[in-house]
Amino acid sequence: MQDRIPLRYEKGHLVLYVWLINPKRPNDPRRVRFIIDTGSTHTYLRPNDLIRLDINHQTLDATGTVNLSGTTYNHVPLKELTMILLAGQNRENQDQFLQRNVLLNTLRPTDEEQPIPHHLPALLGMDFLIEQKLSLHIIPTEELAYLEVSDEETNKTVNG
Repeated sequence: MQDRIPLRYEKGHLVLYVWLINPKRPNDPRRVRFIIDTGSTHTYLRPNDLIRLDINHQTLDATGTVNLSGTTYNHVPLKELTMILLAGQNRENQDQFLQRNVLLNTLRPTDEEQPIPHHLPALLGMDFLIEQKLSLHIIPTEELAYLEVSDEETNKTVNG
């Protein structure tokens, strides 16, 4: 059976909780909440998440702009992070986790006088699903949703 990464339904959204690790702080993982957004081309961390991960995005170059909720922001690629995802349980009911190196992005205001709203969530976009070879499965009648790992990626599972 393929690994299934469980998603949660929260206030009408599909949500994925992960732990992210900044290579500068390998023993200090931080929990991050992503809303699954298949309409988003890219995955974005919130500024508050960057602070908690000790990432200074101000020194990184923007590679373009993106429009979210009617506002234009700079698209800023981040350096590689490590992501830990819950991937179900093994036969002994021990949690299993997937560890992945990921390239994520953040948003920076194009106008410094208009900061990014605090209510804007971290978004997990199509780039993440494609790069990580994950398929999205939703069964609304059962309130069941999960990401499924392709066969070739399942060998990267580790026990907790």
